[in-house]
Amino acid sequence: MTFSNLKMTRPLAFIALAASITAVLLLPHAAGAATKRSVRQGFIGVNADPWHRSAVGLDFYQGANNELDRMVAAGVEAVRFPLYWFRIQPYSSLDSCRDDITPVVDCSQLVADPADASAAPYNWNALDAWVLAAAARGIKLLPNVIGAPLWAASREYPPYSSYNPQSTLEIPIPADNDQFARFAGVLVARYGTNGTLWSENPSALKQPITTWQIWNEPDRMENWPRHMSECVPQGAQMTAPSPCPAVSFKVKRTDKKPTTFDLPNQTDAQLNTLKSDRVLWASITKALAAKRLVQMGWAPSFLKLMKPARDAVKAADPTAAVVMPAVISSAAPELTRFYRVGGRGLFDAVSANIFLIPSKAIAAVQSFRRAAAAYGDRAMPIYVSEYSWASGTEVLAPKQLMSSIVTNQPGQATKLTASLKSFAAAASREKILGAFWYRWVSLDTSAVDLWDWTGLNRYDSTLGSLATPKPALAAFRSTALRLEACKSKLTATSCGK
Repeated sequence: MTFSNLKMTRPLAFIALAASITAVLLLPHAAGAATKRSVRQGFIGVNADPWHRSAVGLDFYQGANNELDRMVAAGVEAVRFPLYWFRIQPYSSLDSCRDDITPVVDCSQLVADPADASAAPYNWNALDAWVLAAAARGIKLLPNVIGAPLWAASREYPPYSSYNPQSTLEIPIPADNDQFARFAGVLVARYGTNGTLWSENPSALKQPITTWQIWNEPDRMENWPRHMSECVPQGAQMTAPSPCPAVSFKVKRTDKKPTTFDLPNQTDAQLNTLKSDRVLWASITKALAAKRLVQMGWAPSFLKLMKPARDAVKAADPTAAVVMPAVISSAAPELTRFYRVGGRGLFDAVSANIFLIPSKAIAAVQSFRRAAAAYGDRAMPIYVSEYSWASGTEVLAPKQLMSSIVTNQPGQATKLTASLKSFAAAASREKILGAFWYRWVSLDTSAVDLWDWTGLNRYDSTLGSLATPKPALAAFRSTALRLEACKSKLTATSCGK
């Protein structure tokens, strides 16, 4: 079964599309490149999704129209990409693949687990090619491990589909956290410092993946269940949550009797309906506070995934870094929430998706660092895992969510430059390890989805056609090369002449 029937209002897997090396080579060179780098190697990155190359005629890492080559030419030194569990282990067994009338992969490509013949087989082909191609160009990869295959997905919290129309989830979550952790460990064992990919390809340029991010935006109900019916004592740390008690109060002053709200007996859909009523939800929160209780939402259940995942990554490669999943730009309190349930020590860097003007973006970075410092992590570094501006002001419907980052093509280029310079200038002071533009290429067609307009390149949706660079790509390249002290790039780690 494929995932084409999932509701994807702002999915992680955006369609990444074809592009031409020639188009980049025609861009103007960065004039007056600096004599000394002003950012660390790998600081300047983009978000890209190589998984959809076959669906749209895209060639991210093979052949003449290689997107990774275009990225290098544009000054990209790091790529953050979604690493979907369901892409690597789509079937629980080889027999289940053979029994599928329309298999999502060539069953002959599935490889048995060498340590456990009864485990689900792996489809390494596409990921191997992607990692080797990036390594050959010196591009650092930051995988965002996410998304359970249906055979390993939670039945209690299924993703939205025609069968589950009440679900708010856009992506399947694991039924067994230890199983997800084992998968993370297998990834590190293949692509990490002592990964089998490198021993199987001794002639390849070795560039192991040493930084791993677990999940993305779990504070959004589309990516993780909110669990709004779980409470912990106010001020408590390292305390397991328990079901919130029922609370009663008069919804209106004219009510003769109070209304009782028994949160644990509400479905997620009902809880989301309650929370959409700000006045009513504020009253529920106040009633819980009167009992000296507070809701921890997504954090307690996600902690149960994060801990075994970190343990598995570190067991496979003790030198690897584990990155906290990105939370949204206004949600430094969500990072605090994770600390409060015992999250300290489970990650080596925090991460945020920040979609704000430069001055507010740096303030958001500072708020995340203050949240970490409050729990003893004063030196905790941060990744700006997504920042962006959308170029569709002429087409996108006005006054939609996050319309503040919508502009036109020249505006996108100008604001991109200001944002990247701002993050670079604050990098040392605020311990920013990297800033990743969202995203490399987009369709630029939707009237309602601003994320469809955030690409540095535009794809016209014709199968096999090439992408057209937008003014933002020239701005990105010029700014990146100046910060990297290059006039051009041969690889992600070396300047051209």
